[in-house]
Amino acid sequence: MAGVKDRVALVTGAGSADGIGFATARLLKQAGAKVAITSTTVKGGVKPGHMAV
Repeated sequence: MAGVKDRVALVTGAGSADGIGFATARLLKQAGAKVAITSTTVKGGVKPGHMAV
């Protein structure tokens, strides 16, 4: 993911730690972006705010 270093990314649909949204957030973070994640659901018993990218 070229060109995302020091940029801000908002990833929606990241309610599951093993889902596509969360995987995308991880890749963006590894590429140097500042990442915020959101979701309307909580899956796997993980509460919002307790997921680390």
